[in-house]
Amino acid sequence: MTTIIENTVTDLTNNESAACGIFPSTEGTFLALTATASKEFKTRRGAVRWMAKRGFEVLTVEESNLRKAAAFGKMARRNETATAPAQCADMMHLIEEAGGEVGECLPLLKAWTKAFGQEHQTITNRELREAGFFEN
Repeated sequence: MTTIIENTVTDLTNNESAACGIFPSTEGTFLALTATASKEFKTRRGAVRWMAKRGFEVLTVEESNLRKAAAFGKMARRNETATAPAQCADMMHLIEEAGGEVGECLPLLKAWTKAFGQEHQTITNRELREAGFFEN
């Protein structure tokens, strides 16, 4: 499945561009658009389902940023490069792009921390299993 950010417009150079995703209209409907087909829907949810049937996962910018933050947290623990979001350069850049305000960035910080903790648990369990701690 291909993941795209809704309202994605790609510049193809030569004064051409290609649009793909879900575009809200002024009438309150949503236009689902792929490279080969399009359809208008009354709800965003209907448009998302239609796109999924065609192999596209459509994310909002916020959903995409949360996934990035979680991936940064997981990699920071796996690579032992950071123990807090403030020590992760990629995370700090993401926060800056998202606006940098504390209240707006709290979900990103929570996603980073949760993924870091989950990866830590995975690594710890693997190390304990390899050391024979879980054997009877």
